[in-house]
Amino acid sequence: MTTAREHDIDAILKNHTIFIGRKIKELRIEKGYNQLDLAFYSRTSQKTIYNIEEGCDNITLRTIVSIADALEVNLSEFFL
Repeated sequence: MTTAREHDIDAILKNHTIFIGRKIKELRIEKGYNQLDLAFYSRTSQKTIYNIEEGCDNITLRTIVSIADALEVNLSEFFL
């Protein structure tokens, strides 16, 4: 059974996941990359990039660091 506190944490995490995904998409477009380009340069799949940008995927630290590196931005850019 899920408690109200756990539900609140899940909602907060979902909001952050959506925000980070939108930021990655924005930075990807600014860089002139399509999803396949970003997947290649970040050593992940296009499906992963799509899911992250749509807020459908919990992003691992390893993946977010790889994406930041591919976009040539500081990791903090995803949180501003």
